[in-house]
Amino acid sequence: PPCLSDADSEDSTASLSGEDLNPKRRARALGASELDKLLPASVHQSIPSTPADIAAKRQELVESPTSKTLVKDFMRRLKEFERHGPRGAFSQARRFALEMLGSPAAIPGKVFWRVCMEVADLAKRENRVEEAAYWFHKVNQLQPFASQGWLEHAKMEEECGRLDVCRGILHTGLRFCPYNESLLVKGIKHQEQTGDPEAARALLARLKHVRLEKSWKTILEGALFEARAGHLGVARNVLRYLIKNIPRHGPIYHEAYKLEEKCEQFPRAADIVEKGLVANPRYGPLWFGAFRLYERVALQEQLEGPPRSGAADPAAPGPSAVDPAPA
Repeated sequence: PPCLSDADSEDSTASLSGEDLNPKRRARALGASELDKLLPASVHQSIPSTPADIAAKRQELVESPTSKTLVKDFMRRLKEFERHGPRGAFSQARRFALEMLGSPAAIPGKVFWRVCMEVADLAKRENRVEEAAYWFHKVNQLQPFASQGWLEHAKMEEECGRLDVCRGILHTGLRFCPYNESLLVKGIKHQEQTGDPEAARALLARLKHVRLEKSWKTILEGALFEARAGHLGVARNVLRYLIKNIPRHGPIYHEAYKLEEKCEQFPRAADIVEKGLVANPRYGPLWFGAFRLYERVALQEQLEGPPRSGAADPAAPGPSAVDPAPA
């Protein structure tokens, strides 16, 4: 089972440790120290490392109806500080959250991570980035198997331009949630952004034994990644594979036709849209795509004249996503 040592988490928690931090990071570390003194001892937990601790943490993800009700009530009361509170409402909201964390009767211990998540989200909206990072770190400590904490923390670090920290957070999060769709898609986009396509393909490779019904969105993102990298043949092959094996998912046809449209293969794009509407006539974006494509195809025919029967398009790079695979 996955476990995280101090060395493994160095990238994702560099802002909360060490004496060699720059001034901005040092201020962040001092703020973390002050908050640590305010938090009750029950919140200061380490990331699980033994099989028994890991199994217990996974079980904590299953919440009782009572826990869900208490968390919803806490979220409602917390948002009231933000919506109706006076100047300094964030400090009041944080104080309220600390009171809840210090009262096990008010909030069960297994959902402390949700409380920290709400405070982190509020701090982020208030542009308190360093404090938000601290609370996200607490979320990931309290419940490392909840993908929301890793994902939101990584997004915030990426928005702040700290790409190395973002990479470390995604890497650690994928150790605890190795097949989570949102984390995988974010990881693929991040590796593409940082110029490491092989790392993005390595993330996709772990899905080869996962059922297609559970992994098709990530595989679809992989096809779009290959298309953006200029490998149109690979992208078309992946899209063809998805259309063949899960033909009722409208987003696959939608992305396939958009790829052909960008390549100015309008007849092919229209063919994909038509097949998609037959497979899933209730998917609205395909209808709008059909209207736009028919308009462009008609305009192209007016300018160039209708194509000759049986004539092949010399600019066509290969079979489209809905064409049968070559033998």
